[in-house]
Amino acid sequence: MSVSFRFPKSARLSRPEEFDAVRRGGSRASSGPISVGWLSRRDSEGRLGLVVPRSAGKAAERNRIKRVVRELFRTNPDAFRGADVVVIAREGAGDLTNGEIRRHLMAAMAKLGGMRERGA
Repeated sequence: MSVSFRFPKSARLSRPEEFDAVRRGGSRASSGPISVGWLSRRDSEGRLGLVVPRSAGKAAERNRIKRVVRELFRTNPDAFRGADVVVIAREGAGDLTNGEIRRHLMAAMAKLGGMRERGA
């Protein structure tokens, strides 16, 4: 199976109503400065929304956090299938290494029902 490294618009949460739906109707879990909201959907494709405020770090750190989360989302599509997922980076997330960001995200996902990373 070939993994696509694109992040198409259909895989993104972009409207405030979509984020609010996850906040109101979904499950939440946290690990360190990373929080995850999860709302099951009927269709098969997973969608990702990112909230990385200035308190998470400087611009380069915020962009790095987003890249790491998107990479995990793209390379593990089965883990996110059938859900809207909102990842929130809190204060201090910019100080984490890429591996620590992944570990915190996977730990929060595991609390929500299991995160099985490909190859792990």
